[in-house]
Amino acid sequence: MEPGPKHSIRNHLMTFHQCAGLVGSNEELDDLLEETIRAVIDLAKWNERLLTEKELEALYPVFSARGLRRRRSCGNGPSYYKIGETRNSPIYYKIGDVEAWLQAHHVVLDEARYAKFGVTGKPD
Repeated sequence: MEPGPKHSIRNHLMTFHQCAGLVGSNEELDDLLEETIRAVIDLAKWNERLLTEKELEALYPVFSARGLRRRRSCGNGPSYYKIGETRNSPIYYKIGDVEAWLQAHHVVLDEARYAKFGVTGKPD
């Protein structure tokens, strides 16, 4: 096999799976490598997919079409694509952009913050 990204991934997979006892032969490893590469490509294609407001709302219940419009007008929502110049031009969101926006707004609660108020554990 020639050097390159595929060779490097194969070596990492071989090390991991042989240590775990999951792969015994090079043929099994090659099959696993191809499956992994297909999964990575599928994920990349998924992240590039464009969704309408309604599709985004169905996939992510945290978003509503009304809320997305409000965030667009305030300039604080996920990035979007407007195809056309008119007021009613269609709006699309890239899944990867939405995921990145959600991750940027992830809040991790600090248990110490609650402890000073006599609350133990994180709220549900």
